[in-house]
Amino acid sequence: MATTLTYDPAADPGARWSDDVNAYWVSEDEERAIALPPYLRDVHWPITVDQYLQLPKTPLLAELFDGRLVMHASPSRPHQRAVGNLLVALHAASPPHLEVLGGPFDWTPDQQSLFIPDLLVLPRHGDDDLEMIQTFDAPLLCVEVLSPSSRKRDLHLKMQGYARFGCPTYWVIDPRSAGGPTLLVHHLVAGRYVEVARAHGPGAVYETERPFPISVEPARLLD
Repeated sequence: MATTLTYDPAADPGARWSDDVNAYWVSEDEERAIALPPYLRDVHWPITVDQYLQLPKTPLLAELFDGRLVMHASPSRPHQRAVGNLLVALHAASPPHLEVLGGPFDWTPDQQSLFIPDLLVLPRHGDDDLEMIQTFDAPLLCVEVLSPSSRKRDLHLKMQGYARFGCPTYWVIDPRSAGGPTLLVHHLVAGRYVEVARAHGPGAVYETERPFPISVEPARLLD
């Protein structure tokens, strides 16, 4: 049976919890709360993806977990540098039948879940791709780059969600780990992620055939 995702404010040290709206709002600066948009204060939670998409757009990045909203502030420079460099590497190595996309691009596996991975790999579907604003199918690869406020969420809540909905490979990059960036590689085994590789330190290289042949040197992701 799939595990139901639930919120735990203690699991997200940059998060602020609002009891009256059942929603998180998160800041990269853990000392600075982000004001909740007024139009969300009258929403009856939980909501569906369709209901969320009818709400006015927020300038903040927002995801939906079990019908509850999580909003994020703009990411930091190390985060964006790692995402950009890995996007270039993945794109250069990807075969023609696959596509590498950087966030924000929505993955909506059911009506109460809307995930926005930092990077994801999807099959191409021809000209229809140009009209796609989201995917309903599990990506072949999801990648999250950790930030101070997202660490526990990416390593627990999102890891559970990605496994629950069948993403076969999940990479987590920690750009701030001691001694340089670290890449953690997880494969889906019997409905749960198992760490199968870890690359860390100068000269460390991760080589894989999944979802396509590629070599990644984590230390170079902040170049």
